[in-house]
Amino acid sequence: VRAGRVQYDDESVKVRIHVEEGPPVIVRRVDIHGVEALPAELRKRVRKRVLATLEDGEPFQEENFALAQDALLAELANDGYALARAQRAADVDLPKSVASVGYWVEPGPVCYIGEIRIEGLGAIPEAPVRRALDLTPGEIYSREDIEEAELAVLGLGVFSSVNIEAVIPEGQAPATGNRVPLRVRLEPSKLPSVHLGGGLPGDT
Repeated sequence: VRAGRVQYDDESVKVRIHVEEGPPVIVRRVDIHGVEALPAELRKRVRKRVLATLEDGEPFQEENFALAQDALLAELANDGYALARAQRAADVDLPKSVASVGYWVEPGPVCYIGEIRIEGLGAIPEAPVRRALDLTPGEIYSREDIEEAELAVLGLGVFSSVNIEAVIPEGQAPATGNRVPLRVRLEPSKLPSVHLGGGLPGDT
């Protein structure tokens, strides 16, 4: 910031700030720590997801820095690491206009789907919803499968929203066997249903 100027009027104030952006800071290195014990294929996919958002050789952007962390955790969650955590830090060399980026990961244990509780059914029968979910307690936890289950239930045509969330109390591990309970929250559609899928009753 080179200068700031304030201009006063009768009922307002105008503020002008002059900025010299300088050269962009370029990402020159991306390191992911704490994943050394994970399967090689998973490590490869995690790094690929991170570099797809925070590409080496591209300008460093704070938003992409955070999004890459989200992508990293999402990839781990697809392989059962529902409790994975990560921290990030960037070391910026201003004279050279380059940044070295690091992510420190705690994968946690491989988790499995626990009890599945459905809320908000209203008058809709539960059995067709569970069939559409296609999630079975004891299966390996996968965020991707959970997102597909949300779309499948929406496809029944009788709910306006479907949200599936893992029930993990803050600072606590899942129950015995690393099973993560799921809560399915439904909002029945207020409009007449014309697509009933799965034998669901509805208005015509």
